[in-house]
Amino acid sequence: MKTITSSLSIIPFEPIQRAVALSIADVTNKINGGKKVAENAYATSFFINFFGKRNPSKAEVNSIFSGIVSVKEKAILINNFIQCNGSFYRNVDMTFAAKAFPSLKNLIDYRVNAHSDLKIEQEGKVKAKTDIKTIQRKSVLLDNLLVLGSKDLGAWVSETDYELFNYEQVEYLEYWFKANKQDSDYSFHDLYCGMSASEIANDLSFD
Repeated sequence: MKTITSSLSIIPFEPIQRAVALSIADVTNKINGGKKVAENAYATSFFINFFGKRNPSKAEVNSIFSGIVSVKEKAILINNFIQCNGSFYRNVDMTFAAKAFPSLKNLIDYRVNAHSDLKIEQEGKVKAKTDIKTIQRKSVLLDNLLVLGSKDLGAWVSETDYELFNYEQVEYLEYWFKANKQDSDYSFHDLYCGMSASEIANDLSFD
């Protein structure tokens, strides 16, 4: 059986993964050969193997590695990421990371999903707290309304305009009507159907 030499070893087909593998091999060979390697050697070798040049343009780097940081900063991130064999991928573009080291994909997906689930949970808790506070505040507004005289209803409507919708004000005025006009020959809806809260309050003020 023929032995496969290093020159014939199988390398990845996917361009980014292939360039990463070649850059690791290039730098490792230099280190093993006693050669001094330059700063960000992994990133430089990656750029050569992927773009065919040591210093790709900003547009070229942005096409495979998103983010607002500069090309130099991205080169440092790429270098450190490759050097640690993908074990440290914080601040690294997730799409790039998954293509460079496919074994990371499940871990990255879990991290992204976990972060999304946590955010949804946090937003849900905030909304729940907000809903409770809103309900409590509306209860206070209703309690305040029920003890008012008819002459004060207009002022109550004006004061609650920024907290309640018109339909809520009408609903609360109906509660006031039922509590204070039990002897009325007509229902609230018979008298005030289709009227705004301010119109209803104005009419009740004449009683």
